[in-house]
Amino acid sequence: FPYTTLFRSWSLHSSKTVKELLLLRKTIEQVKGRHYEINGCGGFQLSYYIPGLEVAFKIDNEIAIYNSLKNLNDKILFYLENKNLREINLLSDLIDFNITGKFSLSKAIDLLTYESKTISDIIKIKIQELNPVNLISDSNKVIFMKPTIPEIARSKLKFDYNFKFKDLDLLAILTDNDKLDIEGYGSGKIENDSTNFSISANLNLDYFLSKKNGTLTYLSGINSDIHFNRDNNALSFDKLFGSISIDGKRIYYNNDFKDINADIIFNQSKLFYNLSASLASRLQTELEGTVEMQADKQIINIDYLWANLDKVEWETESSASIVFTNDFIKLKNFLLKRDNASISLGGTIFNNGEQNIKFSVNHLPGKILGKYLFQVNDQKFDADFNLYTDITGTVNSPEIDIKLNVDNIGYGKTIFGSLISNLKYSNLLLNVNTSFVDSAKTFSAPLLTLTGYAPIDLGFIHVKNRFLQSEQIYINLNSKNFNLASLGNSLPYIRNLKGLFKADVKLTGTYSKPTLAGFMKIINGSFIANPSGLKYNFS
Repeated sequence: FPYTTLFRSWSLHSSKTVKELLLLRKTIEQVKGRHYEINGCGGFQLSYYIPGLEVAFKIDNEIAIYNSLKNLNDKILFYLENKNLREINLLSDLIDFNITGKFSLSKAIDLLTYESKTISDIIKIKIQELNPVNLISDSNKVIFMKPTIPEIARSKLKFDYNFKFKDLDLLAILTDNDKLDIEGYGSGKIENDSTNFSISANLNLDYFLSKKNGTLTYLSGINSDIHFNRDNNALSFDKLFGSISIDGKRIYYNNDFKDINADIIFNQSKLFYNLSASLASRLQTELEGTVEMQADKQIINIDYLWANLDKVEWETESSASIVFTNDFIKLKNFLLKRDNASISLGGTIFNNGEQNIKFSVNHLPGKILGKYLFQVNDQKFDADFNLYTDITGTVNSPEIDIKLNVDNIGYGKTIFGSLISNLKYSNLLLNVNTSFVDSAKTFSAPLLTLTGYAPIDLGFIHVKNRFLQSEQIYINLNSKNFNLASLGNSLPYIRNLKGLFKADVKLTGTYSKPTLAGFMKIINGSFIANPSGLKYNFS
């Protein structure tokens, strides 16, 4: 049986010939089965370079190569000194995830598990410190028994990672989502040694869409950078360092947020923040300040706040602060202003639930009031709105005193009168005393009164039933001679309104079984309809 090569012919019938054939020096290298077998077993392989090897494998990723004896020696020494150097490529229909660096996979998993839990617990403890009156109930309260540092936290590890989101249709089926879609990618770096743990991450999200049970969540144009560092020898918020930067075009979840920007820097016991966003087309806001973490208290400083609500701009003129201690929360110097109008809020809530809160609105023009209350942009409507509120008692059983004065209510050149209201709440009962007086402010003869009481629970937390269904109600609307001409031409489609309105209506009984009694009537009423000019008389 002849075997022909480029150089000579061989006969396999001769034992001498077979021996010479086996000892023949190779004239060409080629990819062997062992190249696949070693990789198939998950083994490390350092191979002499063979043309075509790069077709079957990713060089220096799936297989290491050398091309000379000297190069072989250098490569052997390099891989012996870098036993943990590796690259992992996780490819799936959902996401492609690539990791490159010096690490042991098992140690990396253990370390990331430990660090994520430790950091989460540290942040939870700090949130608990910012919540001394337990306004937020947390059944998973975290307590560190002692600062024990496991050996895994001292492991040396360093790797880079990157990922790209792909098709989430399968995940949508598994999670029972009607729709789940994403387009984006990210990268980052994780490093650890005996002293520090650090992580950085960059996310570029073109869009994310989730629809489940009629609830829609949508994000677009999200770019975020996170840099984070922790001292491995301490279990303290003061030993966390880092920065978070987020820019977003749109976030929709129940409300539509646009143009989101957030920059947060934290360094030991101080945090700096700068935030801005738009809510639909109604509200745009900017906020900046600091958070101080001291041994006995935490202070949130609001250095600047600007808000544009319904195209009406408000801003602070000086810094405000919220102070958290083990004994109380105190809000100081919060004041928003626009021209002569102002909104202020301040006071203290103690850890036993007692409170002393003051809220006021001063000289709010009717034009702005119409926008905020009725979504009406009518420049002819005018008034001087003033509200003073004192809240005492406890958060569960507050005592509230409200004084409301709306002076010089008018439309165009017509002044209707003024509204004076006193509301007092205590012991689950709201007492109402409201009067509407003429433009001359004849308080002794009000044109219209609303008095009475209503059973209601105005507690701030843990309220199951606001309206006490079985308790008695008493509301009385009374008017002796309210002249309809005082409304001028403020009502749409009519002018020259005339007549007297009289009423004595009483609402009694309970919410579930109300009783209405009394009368309401208009005497000698008339108006002219627009645009027909027809006059109508009614009583």
